[in-house]
Amino acid sequence: MKRGRIISILLTLALLLTTISLAGCGDNDSENGPIKIGVISSQSGALEAWGTDEIRGFKLGIEYATNGTNKVLGRDIELLIEDDTTDAGVGVQKAVKLIEQENVDLLTGIISSGIALGVMEKAAAAKVPYLISSAASDAITGENFNEYTFRVGRSFRQGTMAGGSYISEQGETFYILAPDSVAGESYTNAWKKDIELNGGKVIGVTTPPADATDFTPFLQKVKDAKPDVLVLVIVGASYKAKLPQQIKELGLMDDMVVTADIADIEFLRGLGTVGEGLVGTIIYHYSLFDNDENNFLVRRFEEEYNTVPDLFASAGFTGGIAMIKALEKANSTDSEALVKAFEGLKFNSVKGEYIIRPEDHQTLQPMPVVELIMKDKEYAEPKLVKLVPIENTTPPITAPGRK
Repeated sequence: MKRGRIISILLTLALLLTTISLAGCGDNDSENGPIKIGVISSQSGALEAWGTDEIRGFKLGIEYATNGTNKVLGRDIELLIEDDTTDAGVGVQKAVKLIEQENVDLLTGIISSGIALGVMEKAAAAKVPYLISSAASDAITGENFNEYTFRVGRSFRQGTMAGGSYISEQGETFYILAPDSVAGESYTNAWKKDIELNGGKVIGVTTPPADATDFTPFLQKVKDAKPDVLVLVIVGASYKAKLPQQIKELGLMDDMVVTADIADIEFLRGLGTVGEGLVGTIIYHYSLFDNDENNFLVRRFEEEYNTVPDLFASAGFTGGIAMIKALEKANSTDSEALVKAFEGLKFNSVKGEYIIRPEDHQTLQPMPVVELIMKDKEYAEPKLVKLVPIENTTPPITAPGRK
């Protein structure tokens, strides 16, 4: 009997040790498995070109920051990419899928501010860190702030702070043309503030639909008002291609100064030679910066895609670098550790040094002001007038209770 009891005890201990061992293996598999990053952007719809560039840039940012290994913390990086179709409802659905079904560790992406505002609510509810590279509405790091959302792209206000003083030198009265969208409204409000702070007067605003193809009635309003300066807010395919063409057809460039937050290369092509002499802000142009990060992005983008990177590729690239730096700083995929790591994070990307402000999670960064000049193409290209430093493009903190 005694021997039987001993054998029974030994078998029980063996079973218990096996169970503990298997549980330990499960934990190790989780810790050593891939880090899952959910990427949402527009691969179809009105913002398809920009969304595709953002994803491409993000992949290259990961490559750069991991020295080509695509590993961090000793673990592979797995990108789960979803198309928001440039639709707010779809974007939120894709975020829920990535969070609840795929159990992603982090989220990133989205061009449209309207879509991003919906996604950031879902991410915060699930306590999943969400890094925005492109969507620029001031509300994201302002009135709609949450502790799990960060933005490495500039806000609208940062752009208008950089350009306000230069644009205000072009005249006394201003008219703003912006899309009827969340982004358009936010950008219009930012321009109003900085034009008026610099002594200018906004005498009118016109807001064509975000998917407009005929801008003639809106441009005629501007022409009839006779402002000194027309300020353009460029969002979406038709704003880049058809708007410049119709501005030229109506002769607005002869009647007033036309300035803009210069969008992308397609917009420059649309302006053609008529754009020569235009002064404005710009998020990014591949020719403006000579540093390790930008040189890598330009070289690898040309190798992979047989073209140069544009502004949203640079935004995605910067997001990729920031995400790896935060993971390294946190030394974990724990969401609370990542929040602390993102707050105050300093890193370098295509424009120089970037700093994620702890108070509202807006990234501070230098902002270029450029003049369009003729070089060796059939359209005017940007020449750097001034790289406005961080201290002159730091927007006020408007996140509730975060000052």
